[in-house]
Formats: sequence, C-alpha cells, structure tokens
Amino acid sequence: MTEPLKPDANEDIFRLLETRTGLLLDANRRLDVAGVIRELCESSVVSSTAELVAVLTSQPITHPVWQRLTQSVTIGETYFFRYMSQFD
Repeated sequence: MTEPLKPDANEDIFRLLETRTGLLLDANRRLDVAGVIRELCESSVVSSTAELVAVLTSQPITHPVWQRLTQSVTIGETYFFRYMSQFD
C-alpha cells in the first residue's frame, strides 16, 4: 500500500528536477510533474514520494524514472533543427 502523497515532498522533487536537468518549472509544469509523481506512486514504480526522492537522488538522469519525469515537462519536437536554412 502506498503512503499518501505529501505536497511538501513534491517541492523536493521539483528542486531535484530543476537542479539536475536545468529546467525551470512554472506552475503549469509543476502540475504536470505532480501528475507523474502520483502515477509513479500509484503504479508501484515507487511506494512513496520519499522513495521517489531517494531514487532520483541516487540514480543518473538516464534512469527510467528520471526519463519519465523529464518527458512530462519537455517538448519532443525536433522540426526546428530539420531545415538548416533557418539559421542563415
């Protein structure tokens, strides 16, 4: 059984995400990340926000949990770099 989610623990995760990736999280992005935190805890990937903080602290950003969090706040579009003439 998972423990209830603690909003203060989310702040720790937001700080880790910003520090380790360099991404700045506005209010909308924080809501996106909070949703992923909830999904991770409910899907048994981690059993609590404290365990999630431990995973994020101990694992490289290539770890699947890190990848899930960063995907929730980044845009996967690459079309900008497809046409080199844009840079002339």
